[in-house]
Amino acid sequence: MGKFTYFTTESYKLPKYGFKIHVSATIESYEEVFGLATNFLSKQEVFYKYLSTREDFIENISKTAAPAESGKLFTIYPENIKATERILEDLSEILVKFDGVIS
Repeated sequence: MGKFTYFTTESYKLPKYGFKIHVSATIESYEEVFGLATNFLSKQEVFYKYLSTREDFIENISKTAAPAESGKLFTIYPENIKATERILEDLSEILVKFDGVIS
């Protein structure tokens, strides 16, 4: 399956359990969703991973990918429920015009 790139900051402490947020895109919206999400997430105190290349993304959304793993361009690991709600609200506004792979 696809290779991921991981991002965190020194001050962020990954919780032992909690929530995760997935961001998906279509092939047509990949570049714009990737740019907007990366721009937003790089300014946050949060741990996240993303599929490293467009090719990894295309493989991930293909019919050969396992359904449980498919369609996740970004996976975000907020540190608590308050951060989860804030990130969801902000990303919803930023990505409102885009469909995911399942919409």
